[in-house]
Amino acid sequence: MTDSIEVCSYLSPKRVLSLEAGKKQEVLDLLAELIAEDPLVNDPIEMKKAIIAREKVMSTGIGNYVAIPHARCAGVEDFVVAFA
Repeated sequence: MTDSIEVCSYLSPKRVLSLEAGKKQEVLDLLAELIAEDPLVNDPIEMKKAIIAREKVMSTGIGNYVAIPHARCAGVEDFVVAFA
């Protein structure tokens, strides 16, 4: 059995965006910028590259304009979550 993660415990009100709509790359850029401000992120540029590279491998879209973009990055000390 795998360990479960309480995603909500990693979410902060300052990392929640209210967006009407937007192009996929614009939303990814905004989320990456928001996450990059977190002190757990040691290398924001590498983190943003990792998110974009992961999305190129396979879309994280799950339907109805919902996606769960994610990536592993050596420059991030723990889970950092943003929501839009």
